[in-house]
Amino acid sequence: MILRILPYLFCLISSLAWAQDPHLSQFFATPTGINPAFTGITQQTRFNFNFRSQWPQLPGEYLSYQVGYDQGFGESRNGLGLLFSLDQAGSAGVRSVQAQALYAYTLPLEDFALRAGLMLGYGNRSLNHYQLLFGDQLSQTGLTGAPTQEDELSNVNVNYWDVGLGFLFYGENFWLGVSGHHLNEPNQSLVGNEDILPRKISVHGGFKLTSYGHSRSKRDGYTMALSPGFYYSQQGNTKQLDLGANGFIDPLILGLWYRGVPIQPSFNSAVATMAGFRYKGYQFLYSFDMPVGRFASMTGGAHEISMALDVGNFQARKKFRRKSGIVLFPDLVH
Repeated sequence: MILRILPYLFCLISSLAWAQDPHLSQFFATPTGINPAFTGITQQTRFNFNFRSQWPQLPGEYLSYQVGYDQGFGESRNGLGLLFSLDQAGSAGVRSVQAQALYAYTLPLEDFALRAGLMLGYGNRSLNHYQLLFGDQLSQTGLTGAPTQEDELSNVNVNYWDVGLGFLFYGENFWLGVSGHHLNEPNQSLVGNEDILPRKISVHGGFKLTSYGHSRSKRDGYTMALSPGFYYSQQGNTKQLDLGANGFIDPLILGLWYRGVPIQPSFNSAVATMAGFRYKGYQFLYSFDMPVGRFASMTGGAHEISMALDVGNFQARKKFRRKSGIVLFPDLVH
């Protein structure tokens, strides 16, 4: 009886575990993923790709992919974007795919700006039934090699709509934002019951210190920068805090971040170290999460890669500043 129930318990555990959003340590490298108000904020055409491999030492590691595009439209103060994500959870083949359309609008406030963003997404969540192992496929000597005679799960594929909203207040050297994801709390159950994806509320911000001088890339107008920042989110009973800074010495980027909530125990706390470069609008970053806590030696941490491409130039951004009266947003990474 226990062996017959185990696969269904595993599906339920996977369902509960993935009623949460994957969290990227390089959250600043996917700005539209944390707040739709970032859509088109640089007034350049921007492409980004993010990949995360979490807990590689465990069977069936957790993999996350994101591909994004966004574009600002000059003096109209509008921004449009698209964001695609794919998450694969564990050895049971639980997969979540989502496509999001993004829109943002800027309201200038003399030396500051207020930006509002909207996200409308369509998601699919599925389970590969054939990757599960049932009790009738086991014997006292191991696997029987025969297909299961159990009935297939009643619902291994579900589609849903998703809605998000965000606001961003910023100047030329600071930003502060708040966003809400899954405001409609869509049902993404794979086991025939209600499995709500909880609302996620986040607050994020930071500031930027720059040192001007001769820049090889001639794009940013400075050769050194330091960007401390934070990102706090709460989804259901899960809380997450990222706190740290990125440093830029043309063309190198180095970062050190802590993730977790110091005042409460967490199995997902880590120190993230990262390194990369930015040159002529192209950016590459690699980071590794070093786990902290009693499960540190079991999981293998997490590896993360991000790549971004900005099509445009800094002089065009300054021209936009003069014509529109809207302050330029400080880059999140360097």
